Amino acid sequence: MSKKKQLLIIDTSALFHRAFHALPPLTTPAGEPIQAIFGLASLLIRVLNEIKPDYVIAALDSPGKTFRHDLSVAYKATRPEPPSDLKAQFSKIPELLHEIKIPMLAAEGFEADDVIGTVADKISKSEEDVSALILTSDKDVWQLIDDKTTVLALKRGVTELERVDEGGVLARFGVAPKYIPDYKAIAGDASDNIPGVRGMGEKTTFTLLSKFSSLENLYAELGHSEDKLIKRFEEKLQENKGQAILSRTLATIRKDAPVVFKLEDFKWQTENLGAGKKIFEKWGFTSLTARINKQNGNNADASESETTSIEIIDEAEKRGMLPPQIARLERELMPIFKEMTETGILIDTVYLKKLSKEIKKIKENLEKELFELAGREFNPASSDQVREILIEKMGNQTKRLRKTPGGKASTAVRELKRLGQTEPLVEKILSWREIAKLLSTYVDALPKSISPKDGRIHTTFLQLGAATGRISSIKPNLQNIPIKSELGHLVRNAFVASPGKVLFSSDYSQIELRVIAHLSQDPTMRVAFQENQDIHRLTAAKIFHVDLSNVTSTMRSRAKTLNFGILYGMGPRRLAEETDMNEEEAREFISEYFAQFPAVADWINNTKKQVKESGYVETMFGRRRLIPEIFSQKAGIRAQGERAAVNMPIQGSAADIVKMALVACFNLLKPTKGDAKIILQVHDEIVFEIKEEFVDEIASKIKKTMEKTVELSVPLEVTISFGKTWGDMAILEA
Repeated sequence: MSKKKQLLIIDTSALFHRAFHALPPLTTPAGEPIQAIFGLASLLIRVLNEIKPDYVIAALDSPGKTFRHDLSVAYKATRPEPPSDLKAQFSKIPELLHEIKIPMLAAEGFEADDVIGTVADKISKSEEDVSALILTSDKDVWQLIDDKTTVLALKRGVTELERVDEGGVLARFGVAPKYIPDYKAIAGDASDNIPGVRGMGEKTTFTLLSKFSSLENLYAELGHSEDKLIKRFEEKLQENKGQAILSRTLATIRKDAPVVFKLEDFKWQTENLGAGKKIFEKWGFTSLTARINKQNGNNADASESETTSIEIIDEAEKRGMLPPQIARLERELMPIFKEMTETGILIDTVYLKKLSKEIKKIKENLEKELFELAGREFNPASSDQVREILIEKMGNQTKRLRKTPGGKASTAVRELKRLGQTEPLVEKILSWREIAKLLSTYVDALPKSISPKDGRIHTTFLQLGAATGRISSIKPNLQNIPIKSELGHLVRNAFVASPGKVLFSSDYSQIELRVIAHLSQDPTMRVAFQENQDIHRLTAAKIFHVDLSNVTSTMRSRAKTLNFGILYGMGPRRLAEETDMNEEEAREFISEYFAQFPAVADWINNTKKQVKESGYVETMFGRRRLIPEIFSQKAGIRAQGERAAVNMPIQGSAADIVKMALVACFNLLKPTKGDAKIILQVHDEIVFEIKEEFVDEIASKIKKTMEKTVELSVPLEVTISFGKTWGDMAILEA
């Protein structure tokens, strides 16, 4: 039997956007932003060389509105305007595809997904010996999967790929691929502003559709079924039936887009990639040209994903976005992050189950209190229902809430805080949302990420994903576990040490404030850190013109908020939201802050001036970030650019220091031969797993190594602690 031929269908727009957000800023030799095109080109070269398809087609979005906008004016209305340096690269997509001889298809009034669906469907029906493989980062396309169509999905960044078949869809959505639109008909899709059925989330939808498969089957059961879940949500489903049907229509990929093609028009030859060398040279993609020539690029022993990462670093260095020292650092970090992912961290599942029950009980009690205050039941997770309740109970006060793009009063956390956390109803809504997020994002979600082989979570670290250079993690994201709240502390207790070992934490103290003290050379801030004073208490004393001994907890709290807020360009309105001040008080407070720390004010003003001249900012080590927003005609976007310009040298320099510390600690631990390992990096903290008997011996070495990683004009300080869980650790004096 002859082998089936393969058609590769490229979801161009989805891959392009993923590349932009996954890669650090890159520019052409002419200074134009180019990282999204580089990421797309690199991915295509890799996949085309690996898959060696017989046919290739790239699906494109058509400009302007589609038939879905005619069905719903709200469709995708909440999507923010693309960043200017992303928009600047749009025109290069057809240029890239044309040069490497990949045919393109688009249909006016339809999206790329509809083009993909139409091509896959026609090929499936007319070409018995051809299967379709869709390259995408968008789960919407999974609805097209069948016995002749599979998906090659981007899992993480632009380097990790996985094949998804019908079994993969069932595991994710609880339904066969063709019923994904039914899933979105109920759960909705916030990214596309598809409403779904209000008050019904993903977990409920998964459970219902796992039982009843389709929207029709589910609605047929209403009023007849004894199923407890159906009875619980019967009223919501009936009230929102029209909205559910509309949502399914919006989520359904069409298979009748007006595209005309012949399969032979898509015939692919690997040699076509060679035609791209000219455009790659124009854009400065020398590493991609080398990979085309050698197929394995500039590191024949590396995996494709490693090759891509090396190329990204090489390109960033060549374009001056990464200086040689930082490019070398990023290369040194690659095997460290790989080992951290492979090692993972142990999770106490029994503890998590117990914690889940306790938090759910707290959540239920909060709901009872909320319903009593509101005078009726409502869904605290629903923006519409919360808005209705607030208007009923608080009337004119809700006019203080900012509007969403759709013109409704926002119920985001920051906006609710504007109404005052002293309001019992608002306070309890905020508490409920914190608990609900903790449950869904961590307590009930972490067990799903545990490897059955070793009971550990193997998170993936993204060393290149953030524009500032800061490390992030996914699958799961461990950067956002709250550390200040008691419940967040309880979640950290689920992360435990292996038998005979302890978790050891080394955490930089106020590293970003120390960085701004160094960058600005403000004498007051420098003395505070050099003499180991409480920087927030000192700031309060300066601003309020009182002795240190007379600083109250409220004064210190306000000063602390502003000390950290300055790093992110906090203005009077935001400061008022974060404290008990009104805007006028906040404005005076900020003015007095800069009067007391004039060198900080000068540094901020000079940074804003410099970015307007050059279009970029740098960390103290030379890591560069482009700030194209600074040249926008819109004042709001320029203000965003100014805030990013001020923040990047501070946060980016701190990130560089943490990365240097990771390398230094990794090298320090090599002689232990695995008895002490780095297993996590979260914000300014490095977490190790160490044999109990080695803690005393190695603690002071780790602390000293991190504190001496970089010499600033103020001392770096590291707090070290250890314990059996990440949440309960005893401070060590070393």
